[in-house]
Amino acid sequence: MRGQVSLEFLILFGLFLSMLVIAFGAITRIGKMGEREIEKRSAELLADDISNAVNNVCILGDGNREEIESGTGFSISPQENGFLLKVGNAEIRKSAVCEVIVDGDAFSGRINVENKDGKVRIS
Repeated sequence: MRGQVSLEFLILFGLFLSMLVIAFGAITRIGKMGEREIEKRSAELLADDISNAVNNVCILGDGNREEIESGTGFSISPQENGFLLKVGNAEIRKSAVCEVIVDGDAFSGRINVENKDGKVRIS
C-alpha cells in the first residue's frame, strides 16, 4: 500500500514539474514578445518626433532649429527623401520634405535638428 502511494505521489509530482516547466517557457516567451513590442513602439514614437522636427525646420526655412530628447541610444542614416532610424532591432523609415544630412551615426540624449541652406542637418 505504501509503495502505491509513493508511486502515485511521484507521478503527480512529475506532472506538476512538467506543467511548471511548460508554463515558465510560455511566460518567458510572452515577456520577450512584450519587450520587443515596447522597443518597436518607442522607436516609432522617436521616429515620429524626429520626422516632425525635420519637416518643421524644413518648412520654416533657413536658420530654424529644434532639439529633441531621447532616452535610448539609436542610429540615423540618411535615405533618399528621408532617413532611416534604428533602435535595437527596430528599423523605421521616414520621409522628409528637405534633404536630410546626418552628422555621426550613433546618437543618445539630445538631438539637434537644424535647417542650413535648405538642407536639414541632424546632429
